[in-house]
This record gives sequence, structure tokens and C-alpha cells, in this order.
Amino acid sequence: MATWAIALVLGLVAVGRLWVGFQQYLLRKRSENAAKLQDQELRLHWFRGQDFISAINDYLVPYCSNVDPTDREDLRNTVAVRESVFDALERELAADDRRHILVLADSGMGKTTLLLNLVARGQNRRRFALVPLSEAGALERLEAIPNKRETVLLLDAFDEDPRAIEDAETRMEKIMTAAAPFKCVVMTCRTQFFPSDEQIPRQTGIKRVAARRAGAPVVYQWLTVYLQPFDRRQIDQYMQKAIPWGRFGQRKKAKRIIADISDLAARPMLTALIPHLAASKREANSLWDLYTFMVDTWIERESAWIAQDVLRRMSKTIAVELIAKRNSRGMERMSREELIKLAGIEDTTIESWKLTSRSLLNRDADGLYKFAHRSILEFFLIEALLEGDQRCLQVKWTDMMCDLFLSWGSSTCADDELALRLLSEDFQATGLFPVVERHQPSERLDANWVKNVFSDRTSAGTRAKFPNCWRRSVAHVVERGTMMRAYDIADGLVWQLDITNSIHERAERSVYKYDRYSLAGVDAADREWAVVDLYELKLLCDILSNKQMAPLVIDERELYWLADAADGIYSALARIRCNEQVEVVTYPDMSLVHSCRSSVNPSYTIDVYRVATRGLAVGKVRAITILAHHGDAAALFAEDRRDDTVSSWAIRRDMKVPSNQNRRLVPPSVQNE
Repeated sequence: MATWAIALVLGLVAVGRLWVGFQQYLLRKRSENAAKLQDQELRLHWFRGQDFISAINDYLVPYCSNVDPTDREDLRNTVAVRESVFDALERELAADDRRHILVLADSGMGKTTLLLNLVARGQNRRRFALVPLSEAGALERLEAIPNKRETVLLLDAFDEDPRAIEDAETRMEKIMTAAAPFKCVVMTCRTQFFPSDEQIPRQTGIKRVAARRAGAPVVYQWLTVYLQPFDRRQIDQYMQKAIPWGRFGQRKKAKRIIADISDLAARPMLTALIPHLAASKREANSLWDLYTFMVDTWIERESAWIAQDVLRRMSKTIAVELIAKRNSRGMERMSREELIKLAGIEDTTIESWKLTSRSLLNRDADGLYKFAHRSILEFFLIEALLEGDQRCLQVKWTDMMCDLFLSWGSSTCADDELALRLLSEDFQATGLFPVVERHQPSERLDANWVKNVFSDRTSAGTRAKFPNCWRRSVAHVVERGTMMRAYDIADGLVWQLDITNSIHERAERSVYKYDRYSLAGVDAADREWAVVDLYELKLLCDILSNKQMAPLVIDERELYWLADAADGIYSALARIRCNEQVEVVTYPDMSLVHSCRSSVNPSYTIDVYRVATRGLAVGKVRAITILAHHGDAAALFAEDRRDDTVSSWAIRRDMKVPSNQNRRLVPPSVQNE
């Protein structure tokens, strides 16, 4: 039996080796075929054979879904319904009807690599044309492609088209007009290029000319496909393959980096860096750290032909120039002559440059110089800003630029004093603010909800996180009599509250208390105000604590309403304790959900309560309200500084005031119409 077992094991090992050898043979054949494509086809003009070979090697096929993964707090927790992206694309491209597929994904998710693999895999069955929309003359190239009706058109990086950046809708119309004769169209784009789901295009604008079934739309529709990030299993598989089994320390460090950086490690482009980072003495806490490691490694590699400081300075200069003048150039590439003149280097230096697939700055098929990935260009632009290049504040930032700048704040090389100086500049043109999109109050009132709000990873529904210590430059407070407004330009939030902590009589404080149903209003400019949720209350406390104003404004004796509610039955309230000597209070008809102290500002604690308001007698539970407005906080702050009248803060509420309440004591912030 032992002999048979050994023979069986040896046989399985042999079969496994044969299978691996067969897969390697197929990979070599694909690479060889891909290498021939550039010379044979006009429709693959901008890509070299080496581009296809690099894309195919070690390619891990991603999953896709029709659900946007960026709506999730952790990109590694992908949606349950998903399939191989090649299976999905193959099914759609094989359909009888013409297909128009929009592939959306974050930066570094492998959109271009996907298209290169799609060409290499299907070149024997389909005729492909691959055109990067970031190139000048991309549409003119479409016109020159023959046999369009038999060609699947692959359009890469709509978000990098300079004209699309200026006017996406108009540019999309022109592109689709030029793409109308093609058999099928697949277009890639960054998800965040479209500000909201409503702005993602649904109709291609191409009319159906053939007979259509009843109810079918007149124009072809976009089929939206989202690339899913690597899940935990895929990441673990990649690390096990990339890091030898015996290197336990490197594997342990890689796991820690993945855990610390969370969803950022789920981007294929960055996942590939982690084994190299684990083998080094470097640490990484953020997206910025990963890009810094990648760039530093490249610069060190290229030091044989150019000094490291010269290459870094040249790269930053080129990045700023390409972005600042992309409209006049019509692309984000430059000629050899421009590069030499701009960087102030010798022609012989450029001539001696041995370009490889690992170069971050390289030449395309037309001899123009470009960054290997657009996010590298964006990294250098932010690095130029950190060194004082004011031109970086005069261009519209992409979502990736915003993420890089914010992640620098939590990186190993963060400089808070430098950040505070930078934030005193005018960021209006960049579009950085507001950082956080408006979010909805929680519908779950339990301890986990409170802990998540207080977590350092919390970013209120978006991955961009504004470092708390930076708020000193973007947060302001204005007091008028018994009222106060706080302005947070970063989050686009303005708070308004009544200062009651100096009122000793409980009866006098009751004037400022309201029932649960009075939670919204509008001001004279028709701006909407609503009661804060727990995240907004915590953010307000952070701002007040940074300015050492929390004990002067917050009333530790009182409860504050929260917009968070559950099941149409329970409502949430909060009590804020700025003094450690103040103890938790038990209230009738209420239950304590959780008490949490901020890890960022441990000077205060928030006790969160839950009360069943359905069927509760009117007036039995009353609390103070803090109102918040979502919008242009900078503009409202400037307006309030010009108009210092108390009446300008009046907010009209939809509520009834009890007959025994003295209206004259109601401050303008809560007066009724």
C-alpha cells in the first residue's frame, strides 16, 4: 500500500508539473503572438509587443460585478455576486446585438492591463482596436482603422482624455459618434471620474438602425461593469506565490502591511509592491508610503544613467508641466526636445537611458515621453506641491490626487506644520474640498455603530480621510451672544448651536429643548439645516477640542438629539462629557448604548442613549438640538464675517411651541415663523 501511495503521489506531482509546463507554454505562445501585434496592426499603434508581454506575465484575472465596490468601507469585502471579468466580457461580446460596455474601476486596478490581456487572449477569434483616449489624435486614429464593422473597439482611460476632463458629456458625444461604425465598444474609466451614479452615462447616443423588439430603447445602452478589487483569498495567494515559503518574517510583515493599509492593498498595481516592500527595511502606513517606495526604488534603479536628485526633480517638473498644459497639448506626453529643454539635461543623457518594462517614465511608439501609469504623474504633482510649487494649486485635481495628498498626512513622512502652511493657501481650483460626501444617519443603534464612528478608520462613507490635526487650518468658530457656529471647510459642514452651559436654572434651559420631531429647518437663504448625527457631533467635538473650546460651549448637563434612528421606533441622543470627573447618568425611559472616548481627542467622552419615541407622550423627552448644514462652508464663513447681525442666523423650523413657552426667550436660531 505504501508503494502504491508513493507512486500515486509521484504521479500527481508529475501531472502537476506537466500542467504547469503546459500553462507556461501557452503563456509563451500568447507572449510571442502579442509581440507581433504591434508591427502588424494599425489598430494597436500606441502599444508595443513588450507592453503585451508585461501585461500577460503573472496576470491575476480580476472579478467583476455590476455593483460599485467603492461604496463599501473596505474594498477587500467585495460583493457576493461576481464572476471572472473575461467570462463577463466574452459573454457580452459574443451576443448577437451590438454591445457597449463601460468598465469602471479605481486607479491602479488594472484597467489598461485588462484590455491588453483581452487583446492577447482573443486575437485569434476577434479583431481588436485598442486606442488610449489620453492621446492626441485618438479620434482621428479611429477614422483610419479599416473594416470597422468587424472590429471590437477598446477605448482606454476616458478619465485621462484632456477634453473629457473639461467637459465629459460633450466629449463622450464626440467619441461615440466616431465609434458608431464599430462592431462593439469597450471603454474604461476611473469610477470617481463621475461625481455620482446619476452622472455615469446610460445611453451611448448611437441609434439602433436594425429592427428592434417591442420596448427596446431607440439608442444603444451602456452596460456598466465594475472591476472588483482582490479579495483576501486572492491577496493571500499572490503573497504565497511571491514570497518564498521559508521567509516567515517577510510574510508576516506583508500581512501586517495589508492589514494596516486595508483596501489600498487590494489594488493590483499596489499589491505587486508589497512583497518587495516586505523584503526591505521600509515601512508603509498609507497609499503615499506605497507610492514613495515604488518611486524611490525606480529612481535608485535608474541612478546608473542619471543622478537620483536630477531624475526626481526632472520627474516633478515634467508632471506639473504635463498637467498644467494638457489642454494645449491635447495629451499628457511630451517630445524628446521638450523634455531636454524643460529638464535642463543633456541629449546624451537621454540617449543613454535604457528603457525597461520597470521604468516609470518611458517612450511610446511615437517617441513621446510619458509616465508608465497616470497615478505616477499624479504622485509627482503632489510631491511638487509639498516642495512649494504653487502651480499645483491652479489645476483641477483628480480623485487620485486628492487621495494621495490626504494619505500623505498619515504617512511615515507626514509633516503637520508643512500641511498647515499649505492649507492656508487657496485650494478652490483643486476641488479638494469638501473631502467627505454627505452621508446618511445610521439606522442601527448599537455599540458597534458607536465604535465604528469613533474608529480611526472611519471616514463617513468615503475612503478619503482628512487628518484631524490639519483641521486647525480649515476649521473656524464664530460666537454671537448665546449662539455659536463652527465651520469645517474640509468636510463642507457648518454647525449651529445654542450655548446653554452658563444658564444655571433648568427652567431657563428648557427654552432650548425640543421634541424629536423638530429636527430640520431653513434659513433666510433657503439653506437646509438638520440635526447632527453621531459622526457630525464627534467631528464638532474634535474641532472644539482642538481650539480648547469644548468645555466653554458644550453643556455637560444636557442631552442632544441625534439624527440616527432605528426601525422607526428608536431615536438616539448623546451626552458630552468634557470633564473626566463627570460620571455617566442614567435617564428614565432611555438605555445607554455605549460610551466612547475619542482616540484623537481624549479630552471628551460621548455617551449615546436610545429611547423609544414611537408612542411617547409629547414633551416627555426633550433635548437640545445642534443643527448642521452641508455645503460650501468657506463661502458661508466669509458671508458670516461680513454680516455680524444675530438675526442672520435665524432658522425657521416646522414645529409647534407649547403654549406655556415664552417666545421672547427663544433665540433667533430656533424662532418659528
